[in-house]
Amino acid sequence: MKVFYDTLGKLTWREPINLYYQGVLIENGIVPNLELGIDHVVTDQFGTVYPIIYRGIVHTAWFDATFDATHERLGSSVEADETTFSVFAPTAIAVYLRIDNARILMHRKDNGVYTHTIAQNLHGTIYNYEVHVNGDVNITTDIYAKASMPNGSASVVVDFNQMHLETNPIESRSGVILETQVRDFSMDPNVGFKYRGKFLGMLESHGDYGMQHILDMGVSHIQLMPINDFGSVDELNPLENYNWGYDPMQYMALEGSYSTDPNDPLRAISEFSTLVNGYHKHGIGVNVDVVFNHVYEVAPSAFHQTVPYYYFRYDNVFEHYNGTFSGNEVASERPMVRKMIVDACRYYVETFRIDGYRFDLMGIMDIDTMLAIQEAIPNTTLYGEGWHMASGLPDSLKASMENTASLPVSDILMINSVIL
Repeated sequence: MKVFYDTLGKLTWREPINLYYQGVLIENGIVPNLELGIDHVVTDQFGTVYPIIYRGIVHTAWFDATFDATHERLGSSVEADETTFSVFAPTAIAVYLRIDNARILMHRKDNGVYTHTIAQNLHGTIYNYEVHVNGDVNITTDIYAKASMPNGSASVVVDFNQMHLETNPIESRSGVILETQVRDFSMDPNVGFKYRGKFLGMLESHGDYGMQHILDMGVSHIQLMPINDFGSVDELNPLENYNWGYDPMQYMALEGSYSTDPNDPLRAISEFSTLVNGYHKHGIGVNVDVVFNHVYEVAPSAFHQTVPYYYFRYDNVFEHYNGTFSGNEVASERPMVRKMIVDACRYYVETFRIDGYRFDLMGIMDIDTMLAIQEAIPNTTLYGEGWHMASGLPDSLKASMENTASLPVSDILMINSVIL
């Protein structure tokens, strides 16, 4: 049996049995307002203990106001000889940092962020979080990880001061955009690519084939299909399955199968940077396709493992909304989800100097999140599929073609799917 905390001061459960909270019979589900971060349980008349599962409560205005961490720096960050780890997990009763065979209890702040600082520069170090929440113990990755081990098995600390990435930004301009995919670009068996299916393969020219073909076309930008970590392709055996990249699992870690060595989690960062700069040197901008509307799988994702029920949209019986036709919808309208999306967009621009974003199913996202992205990276081209989708988001809030009056037309562009 499961017992849920969906609204302030009230529990729900299906079975027709009496339950007790702190020895007192619960009548009509009414309990005191529960303080999150504490191990609350209920018992039945036989003494069986049931953990209280925080579910609908994370969708309330009370939750947003109580656990406002929108100004926190999340993830792992290195400052000189210190590395700080911070994770937003307000419903967890404890979070441990698992690193270098150690298990360290993290400090909980009032806004639901767990944090711990180690007096070392841990560049390249592997870590996970152990999240105790809703009666479960979840070993998961860092939502804000910039690098990960193959297939997202663990996160990796990155000190960008040690990466020595070359950045050569180009001036923003309008023009002609060519869509392409990293793997497909260099897989022709009749052409002698050295780095087939890799970031570096996009820099190879073989006669008038490869990069030279793009240069000859005279386009102003290339648009890369998703380059962040996605499921359905084994990064250690990338030729066994095929996917364009629309199965996102991690938004800030790059796809390992596009690296020349997935076992070196920093390699993808340096090689993607090389790709971007290679095109910039020829005056060609690089736009990235992003999929902030759904994830490949909810249950094993770091989002659900860290703050269950928060990052996705649910109907009134807590089934996933499915306007994406991918099984779930990312709840971009929630403050900490919006922060994650904005932070991810800012990261790729500041680190790699990418020039634009194409938003997959932008109509699933909300207007305020798109406006927040535009404000955070004002000189970046933003455009997307502004299709009206039957999602869990009210129509008036959707970043769709019907709501263009609420979006700055010169800054956030729509892919026109209507013949006028």
